[in-house]
Amino acid sequence: MYTVKLQGNIPAEKYQMAVGLLRVIGLEVEQEETLQVPKNVLQEIEKGLDDVKNNNVIPSEIVHQKMQKYVQNSLDK
Repeated sequence: MYTVKLQGNIPAEKYQMAVGLLRVIGLEVEQEETLQVPKNVLQEIEKGLDDVKNNNVIPSEIVHQKMQKYVQNSLDK
C-alpha cells in the first residue's frame, strides 16, 4: 500500500476534488478517522447553543457598533 501525503493545509473543496479524481482513475482511497474534538471545546459549543436558545446573546448591530468604535479609537492613536 502506498501513502500520499499532502504538504500543508488545503481547502476542503480541493481535498474532495483530489479524492474524487483518485477514485475516478480507479485508485482506492482510505479515509482517515475523523478529527476528535476536545471535550472542553464541545462543552463550549453546547454552552453557546444554550445561550442562543435562551436568547442570551448580543445583537449583531451592537457588536458592529462596538467594533467600529474600537477600530476608530485604534486608528486615532
